Amino acid sequence: MQLKQFRLLTEDFNRSAAFYKEIMQFPVAWLEEGEEYALFDTGDVRLELASRSAMADAVGADNVPSGSTAAGGALLNIEVADADAAYALLIERGLEPVRAPADRPSWGVRVAYFRDPDGNLIELYTKLGKGA
Repeated sequence: MQLKQFRLLTEDFNRSAAFYKEIMQFPVAWLEEGEEYALFDTGDVRLELASRSAMADAVGADNVPSGSTAAGGALLNIEVADADAAYALLIERGLEPVRAPADRPSWGVRVAYFRDPDGNLIELYTKLGKGA
C-alpha cells in the first residue's frame, strides 16, 4: 500500500478551498466547485478537500462525521493495486468494512471504505482498468 493523498472534510468548501489556494498558495491540481472537491499538489502526498455533503453521497450520511470538531473528521486516501483484494485482506485482519468495493466512474476509480481506530475514514482505491 502507498499513501497518495490526504483528504480533509470541510463544512464550508469554498472558504477552505480559498484558504489553501490563496493563503497557503498550494498549487491547484484539480478544482471542481460544483462537486465540492479540490486537489492540491503538495508533493508526494497531496492534499484533497471535499465537503461533508459530497462525501455523504459516496459513503452514506451516517458514515461522515458532522462538525469541524467531530472525531474522525479526516479521510486517508490510499492507492492499492487491487481494491477488492485489499478489501478482503483488511477484513481478514479484523477490520469492519464501511462500504464494499464499488466503481465510481466519475472519479475514475474503484473504492472501498474502512475506519481507523479514531473513526477516520480510510478509502482504498484502484484506478478503473487496474485490478477492478
